Parts: sequence; C-alpha cells; structure tokens
Amino acid sequence: MRRFKLIAVLLLMAGCTAQAENSQPAPLPMVAPISQSSLAPSGRASQQFTLRLTLSALEDLKVKESDIVVVNQVLRDRTRERQPLEAQKQQLDIQIQRLKQPIPAPLSLRRIPDIAPLPIDAFDEEQAAIAQAKLHLEKVERDRDNQQLKIDALSTLPPNEVPVIVVAHEQEKLKQRDIEVQQAQAELRLAEAKLENAKRNYQYQSYQYSLELSKRDIFIQHHELEHERQQQEQGQRQRDQKAAA
Repeated sequence: MRRFKLIAVLLLMAGCTAQAENSQPAPLPMVAPISQSSLAPSGRASQQFTLRLTLSALEDLKVKESDIVVVNQVLRDRTRERQPLEAQKQQLDIQIQRLKQPIPAPLSLRRIPDIAPLPIDAFDEEQAAIAQAKLHLEKVERDRDNQQLKIDALSTLPPNEVPVIVVAHEQEKLKQRDIEVQQAQAELRLAEAKLENAKRNYQYQSYQYSLELSKRDIFIQHHELEHERQQQEQGQRQRDQKAAA
C-alpha cells in the first residue's frame, strides 16, 4: 500500500513539474539533448531529441514538434536581424573592393592659354576720313564764295555791258556751288558718325574682352580647386588602404 502511495506522489510531482514548465513564458537557455543511453542503438534509425531553445521571436524557430531533422539543419535563425547585417556586410565588401582598386593620379595642372590682348584702336581711318571731308568742304565753300564775288562784281557793271545770258549762267554756277557745299557737309557728318560708331564698337569689344578675362580667371580658380580636391581624395584613399591592410 505504501508503494502505491509513493508512485502516486511521484506522478503528481511530475505533472506539477510539467505544468510549471508549460506555464513559464520564457524558454530555458541553450540546447539540452537527452542522454545517449536513451537513443536507439542503431545509427541508421531516426533518433528522438528533446531540445530547449532561447528565442527572440517565435518566427526565429524553423522547426516544429515531430519534424524530422538532418545533420547541420538550422533549427533557429534570427532572420530579421541577419538580413540588415548581411546588407551592411555587402556594403562593406563593396567599399573594401573600391579601396583595393588602384588610385588614379590627380590630373596635372594644365596651362590655360592667354587671351590675346585687345588692340589699341586710335581710329586713324575714321579720323583721316573726317580730315579729308573737312578739306573738301573748305574747297567747295571757297569755290562758292568766289562765285558769289564774281556775281557781285558783275552786278556793279552797267546793265548794257553785261549780257543777260552771262548773268544767268553765273547764277546757275552759284546754285551748283551751293549744292556741292551741301554735299560736302553731308560727307563730313557721315565721316563723323562713322567715328562715333567705331568708338562705340570699341567700347563693346573692351567690355567683351573684360568678360573673357573674368571667365578665364574663374576657370583657372576652378581648375586649381579641382586639382587640390583630387589630391586630397587620393591622400585619403591611400590612408584608407593602409588602414584596411
């Protein structure tokens, strides 16, 4: 009778122990295989193990109860943590491969060609044309004045001594001289206008020349800064390669 009571107490204690293990939310750490003596003696038959695993998430468990497993099969895997780590490892591998590549030498500073100087324009051609136009105007003005003096002299003579046709002819010549004076004046104004236009064109060329000089200075500064940046980048990559070696 005492023996039956002892068996009943042991069964109750085993049931309480199983219930306590099932009620615990946190699993026991690491794997606890059963002893080898409880395994089947033949290695070719399937063997049964009791495992206790510590999991961060339920989806980390890759097998379920009564599954058949083989050697080296993964039982748990932290997939959510492994994927970002693998992505980070790939990025590091890419960076390492870049560091292993030969470092190109920085571009040498090339000489920027000079801009041809702007020619000094004294406007000789335009000024010569103005001088010539003034001389021509003075000549035709003298011719007109002489013609006017001639007509004035004829008017002092008695009418019977000067034929009417002669007076009419001289009057016609005076009109022609007036037209020549007007034409000479127009030519002088045109020559002066050409000089002013040449001056404006020269001012525009000077402005464009100053712009080209400014562009050249900016390009030289940019080229020097780019060369300095490449040298710094080359030095940094060399230091990185030495650190990674």
